[in-house]
Amino acid sequence: MFEMPVISKNEIRTCYSFAEKAWENRSQSLQQFGTDEARTREAFLADQISGKLAELLFKKEIEQKYTGIAVHLDFQHYLDPLHTDNGDVTIIENGLPSPLRLDIKGSSNLAQWLLVERHKFWDLQSGKPMADQYVMVKFSNEMPSNPMLRKNPEHILTLEQVSGEIVGWAKHTDFISNKDNAPWFSFKRGERLIHSQFLPRTLSYPDDIKHLNNYINKLKDSKQATCIYIGPKLDAILNLGMPIKWLSKDFDALLLR
Repeated sequence: MFEMPVISKNEIRTCYSFAEKAWENRSQSLQQFGTDEARTREAFLADQISGKLAELLFKKEIEQKYTGIAVHLDFQHYLDPLHTDNGDVTIIENGLPSPLRLDIKGSSNLAQWLLVERHKFWDLQSGKPMADQYVMVKFSNEMPSNPMLRKNPEHILTLEQVSGEIVGWAKHTDFISNKDNAPWFSFKRGERLIHSQFLPRTLSYPDDIKHLNNYINKLKDSKQATCIYIGPKLDAILNLGMPIKWLSKDFDALLLR
């Protein structure tokens, strides 16, 4: 029987210490969501802590579900802050490392979207994919919200534990319409997300982007909705988005088994 993975107080401290050292060594990008703006120390720590907690939950869940698989996390600090070529984690099966590049995203328990910033989706120089697959981990409600953590990252140290689970994943190609060769959803800086109730239930439903937009508009009219948007305005220059309800839950396929 599956039990939601739990991160202990000591493990939380390890993730916090990693974030502090990354700030001191400038071993991770100091820019705000790929913009030219510098993150504050608090925002930087919050983002690094959330990322490492999500990776640790991913590791615990995969190792709980699969005998013979180990997930190695990278707590090293690099001189190049854009050292992301090999993904966030390394999958080891029967002693052999997988070439699969995974990007692990942590989110609140209320999130409806998996979002990937432009610079983490495409290499901005070559245009090549930055990861093969994107995995979404939802934190349980004891996890401070992103705005709260960015205001006071030290708050995470008051928690006895943090739990969460993988809610789904998508291939790099899933974000792109085959017929249009363009993202299904892209959100520019200052835009807001669409409420999932106005979207098809599955990725397989829309034939192309025009079909998708017609569906959204038709549903909006049928519900007589004055606004279909949720959440705050986005900070990143460009986000590629995938509704959580479109994500795959086939972990065997995720691990290419």
